[in-house]
Amino acid sequence: MWWSYQRYALALGAGAVGIVVGIAAAAPAVWWLWLAATVPVYKLVEYTWQVARNYPRKLRATALATRRIEAGRFRPRSVAPYCGDPCFRVVAREILRRARIPTPERRQLIAELSRAHRLKKRH
Repeated sequence: MWWSYQRYALALGAGAVGIVVGIAAAAPAVWWLWLAATVPVYKLVEYTWQVARNYPRKLRATALATRRIEAGRFRPRSVAPYCGDPCFRVVAREILRRARIPTPERRQLIAELSRAHRLKKRH
C-alpha cells in the first residue's frame, strides 16, 4: 500500500532527479542551465515533500474507514472529502475496494465526487 499511496511523490521526485541528471549529462559546464533549473527543481522537491508527508493522514483515513466497514457503518459517499485531491483519490479507491464496491461502480462514484469538487471550487 505504501507504493500506491506514495506514487505521486515518487513520480515528482523522479522528475526532479531527471532534470538534474539530464543537465549533468547534457551540459554539465553550462552554468546558466543549472541556474535556470534551480527554481523548477526546488519547486518539484518542495511539492514532493508536501505530497509525501501526507502518508500518515492517508493511513489514518484508510484505518478509520476500514473500522467503519467492519462495523457495518460505512457509506460509499463518505469518501467524498478525498476526491478533491488526486493524491487522496488513491485513498478513496482503496477504501471503496475494501468495502467491496465493484470496480465500475467505484470509478463512477469517484468521477462523480471529483466532478462535484471541481464545480465547488469554481464557485
